Amino acid sequence: MKIRRMHWKALACIISICILSGCGNRTMENESSADPVNDSPLETWFDSITGDMLDACNSEPETIEAFDHDPLILLNWYRDDIRLYGINVGEGRKDEATLLYVQGEKVLLPYPYRNLYYDTPDVNVLDADEDGKEEIVISRRNGIGTPGYWFTLLIVDQENDWVIHEYDQCVEDIEALVEYRYQDASDTLTFLNRRTGKVLTEIPLPDWTEEYPYAGKVEYANSIRYDVKTMQLQVEPWILLENSLPYWPVAFVFDIQYRNGEFEIEINDVQYVSMAMAIRMGCET
Repeated sequence: MKIRRMHWKALACIISICILSGCGNRTMENESSADPVNDSPLETWFDSITGDMLDACNSEPETIEAFDHDPLILLNWYRDDIRLYGINVGEGRKDEATLLYVQGEKVLLPYPYRNLYYDTPDVNVLDADEDGKEEIVISRRNGIGTPGYWFTLLIVDQENDWVIHEYDQCVEDIEALVEYRYQDASDTLTFLNRRTGKVLTEIPLPDWTEEYPYAGKVEYANSIRYDVKTMQLQVEPWILLENSLPYWPVAFVFDIQYRNGEFEIEINDVQYVSMAMAIRMGCET
């Protein structure tokens, strides 16, 4: 299936704890994980939080100020025995983390929770590895840009204790499954299944790329999201163009498998992005 050629004019770049608590934001750089918090004010605050405090913090923040500044906020009340909270003791990224309340226990997740969109993590609970025990699956936004978005996937698994597994090798896994080839004569990119050689899709570049030609590279790292309900990864490959923001007319969907603390992905589907979203946004350098 081919993408229809269309011409687009250049657009402007789109750019009671609180003693029982105030039950956040800034732009965050893309990051795969946060440094563990050890013997810090944040850890001291985490240790002091009681079950009564968590029970009292039972609604998501209604204002940006609360999201940014309250020392304890609810991020996701999945069910009574599984909840996610944001905790902070200051203004910087190292002053915040995420608290998972699971089956009466507190688990410190050393990841910031605040982001530019003030959105909250998605949570699901399922036996992801089919070992007879439920795991907690969390997708959190960990970076934003114009354009672009970044999410990370966490699985909190009960082994001898609660253990956090982060899926941080998705780009390498995508590159191991998908290859691309450029045909200069037809100005077309072909994406193939690297294992089978099967063509996944062919992308003829639009007419306006005569002015902003293909720069010779496709990147996968800048538009990645996870669906914790279906255990899938979606990525929109960026076709890099000279003196322009990238072009991303297609999305690949992968099924995620989790076994023994390890992640694997398999290609599930190819989806075509609406042309209104796929246009180059005309930002010249």
